[in-house]
Amino acid sequence: MRYCYYCGAPMNDEAKFCPACGAGTGTQPSSEKEPVKAAVNAGAQPAEQSKPRKKAHQAPLWLVFVFGGLLVAVVALAAALYALGLVSVGGGKKTEGRGYESPEAAMEAYADALAKHDVPGMLSTFAVETLAEKYDFAMLLKQREVYASAMQAYCPDNPYGRDLSVEAVRGNISSSLFQQYKNLVGYENNIELNGVIQAFNSSREAKSFADCFNDSELFQSVELVRIVEPDEVFRAFGTDNLLERETNQKNIQMNTEIYGAEAMNEGCLELMIDGEKYWVFLRQVQYDGKWYNEGFHGMMPMILGIDVQVNLVDVKSIPEY
Repeated sequence: MRYCYYCGAPMNDEAKFCPACGAGTGTQPSSEKEPVKAAVNAGAQPAEQSKPRKKAHQAPLWLVFVFGGLLVAVVALAAALYALGLVSVGGGKKTEGRGYESPEAAMEAYADALAKHDVPGMLSTFAVETLAEKYDFAMLLKQREVYASAMQAYCPDNPYGRDLSVEAVRGNISSSLFQQYKNLVGYENNIELNGVIQAFNSSREAKSFADCFNDSELFQSVELVRIVEPDEVFRAFGTDNLLERETNQKNIQMNTEIYGAEAMNEGCLELMIDGEKYWVFLRQVQYDGKWYNEGFHGMMPMILGIDVQVNLVDVKSIPEY
């Protein structure tokens, strides 16, 4: 057994070339190089045969830029959707939008979405997730001193209850929008729908009635005429009574606390729908400096004797319009 002068690898005495580095065994290294000394101490292990290293695989530079760009785009899109209020932190899609600078702007946004037949757009003008989060159920019981199952109440004190509350808020708004649709069916077809049972003497009558609801011409033309001030609303219904208006303001303050809002407003829109004028009553709430619609109800229509489920009042039925 002998060792290579160049790399120190062990080799047979008869070998003419080093099996490790390939150097000839019959030549001595030049003076420019020192031979590698083999380990000859007792118990020393011979040097391991060196193996050529594989070159690490590297991805093409253009591929790195492509995937890097895609990652940046995804992060930017997620940030934009969150900023627009289209997704929540938990990842679920939100119903409500970013809110508005004034109650009037919230009402105008609802009217604009109605004109476009944009149901998600209409829903986005309402406080849904925020209302479910802020609603103070304990304050409701304190103010009313009673609980009834028919009360509009939300209980978001635990994750499951909050999710149910969000769906309840959204369901109430959707139900009101559909009620508005049905009321327009009644107005345009001279049918009294609210609380009236319809009896049919034949299948033809039933089909004719059903066709009214399937009329594709409903809400074809919607235009915001103006926002009606509360004082004008009271005068138009012949109840220009200071006490009634003060009562309305007290109820607004009470409900502001129940809804956990910073402020609350009761408004009225005058819309031109399919050539006829209607009043729509909308209540707004303010959260974190932004205004949202809250619902098609409030104390003002109740004081005036208007069914809060109507959501659409033909101006021809208003006494002093």
